[in-house]
Amino acid sequence: MKAWWAVLGRIKVMTGYALVFAKVLVPYDIHAKDQVSLSVTVIGLRSESGYVLIALYDEPKNFPHPDGMITKAEAPIVASVARYDFFVIEKKSYAIVVYHDENDNEYFDQELLSIPLEDYAFSNDARVFLGPPSFDDAAFILSAPMHVNIRVN
Repeated sequence: MKAWWAVLGRIKVMTGYALVFAKVLVPYDIHAKDQVSLSVTVIGLRSESGYVLIALYDEPKNFPHPDGMITKAEAPIVASVARYDFFVIEKKSYAIVVYHDENDNEYFDQELLSIPLEDYAFSNDARVFLGPPSFDDAAFILSAPMHVNIRVN
């Protein structure tokens, strides 16, 4: 009888370790019902130099200010395409700004009069006219895992 309890005790300990191990490897947030993933592909890049900065916004008042993004990613360029996957983000409206930091200086380079020297684009193919588009023009609703393609100007 003692052997049976000893085996059961070891199983309980091993199960406990397995649960702790699983929680470390797979955080609870990944399985949250109110969160999804977003894949972004940037196409039309003129070179493979530098990287593409992908900035994600969720508030109209902060768009497209550099201090207002909720997160950003630097995506490498392969065959004139950059791709990045954002995991575990809330289901709601977002807008994306991308620019190709071709010279890798961590700035969106512009001439006098704020004329861009580097390629850029907004989600929803939102157009620029004497300034950036509005959040509403660039926004999309993320309610399920989604893939967004953005072509740079």
